[in-house]
Amino acid sequence: MNIVWQELKKIVSLKKLLYLAGFYVLYFLLFLKPYIISPNATSYHDEADLVKSFIEEYGTELAPEEFQDLRSKKPEYEYDAIDRYIASTQDYTELGIHDFQELNDAISDASRLSMEESNRIWFKLYDGFSEGDIAAKMQSLIIYHTWNQYIETYEKETAGGTIYYEDLNQNQLKRIEERGEKEVYSLVPNDVLYNNFEVLRLMGTCMALGMMFMTIPYMVSENRSRMPSLQYSFQKGRSSYGYRLAAVLLSCMLTAVLVAAVYGWTAVGNRVTDFWNCSISGYSTAFISWFPWTMGQYTVFHLTIAAAFSTGLSLMLFAVTHYLDNYVTAIAWALPAVAAAAFFCGILLYAFGEIARGKWPVPLAGATVLGLGILAAMLQGLREMRRDVGMY
Repeated sequence: MNIVWQELKKIVSLKKLLYLAGFYVLYFLLFLKPYIISPNATSYHDEADLVKSFIEEYGTELAPEEFQDLRSKKPEYEYDAIDRYIASTQDYTELGIHDFQELNDAISDASRLSMEESNRIWFKLYDGFSEGDIAAKMQSLIIYHTWNQYIETYEKETAGGTIYYEDLNQNQLKRIEERGEKEVYSLVPNDVLYNNFEVLRLMGTCMALGMMFMTIPYMVSENRSRMPSLQYSFQKGRSSYGYRLAAVLLSCMLTAVLVAAVYGWTAVGNRVTDFWNCSISGYSTAFISWFPWTMGQYTVFHLTIAAAFSTGLSLMLFAVTHYLDNYVTAIAWALPAVAAAAFFCGILLYAFGEIARGKWPVPLAGATVLGLGILAAMLQGLREMRRDVGMY
């Protein structure tokens, strides 16, 4: 175990950790930052707060009888001074705009108003009202629309049986029936779910790149040191391959834990943990999975598949770079693995398990790559046990 620890210290050196930290910071700024939701993102957090209040009152599923109670509590649109100002101003009425709702709808419809006209009628509000008044009005409208969205969608998906998928086979229809018994009543914010898909996509890719970054420099450095020549000069030294393999596997585990910890930090800020026990196939998401996953279960499966795939790639690179003592050549061998990681974690793994896609291809792909990595490492280990010292 002491030898494994010594090898692990070579992989997880302070210098390499600093490089890895720099890479993660750059990766965060370039790719992940847009999906870290700021506390000032009003619409995102207002929806999350509203749905969380529903859960606190009714639980993670909204039964039909509870829905009737919820609908009776829907707030009325507050007609105030801003609405009266719009209704009495010719610049708005000649465009068919009579209250703040209609103003917001008109500005959101690019086919209705030009950019210049939208800006003109929006900023005209500031002639009579403060920025705080308009911001408060907009927030109340967001909450009102969110209530409407959840009530209308519930009626369509549960009572109306609306399904946003076409050309479904028998297995898919059977799964939809199963979902309709319970999961469809789940309360989960649409924005939180799909933003979590994006974060997991980026985290999976980051995990794969981090594992490869830990493996390649270690192997090339070892080969350049010519230490294998000395180790293979005696029988016990041949077992050094197993120690290296164990150290690489431990470094992969540490990288996966580190990435999962960073994800956990983002999940708290993005409100994912608030809906950890909610089914992702709820009426508000327009997303149906093959399995009855909650947000937490889906997230754990996603990170597990990403870790398996990434570890398999790293083991393949471990076996290949066992013969390389040139960084340029090692990087060239790593480029296909980088492309594979970006494709699998960034595209195939995104929102995996959706009913419109295959049920097993993505998990099987992750398991297959892990299996191939283990096989490559084992075959290389058998070769190392029989290697002739004269080859050095």
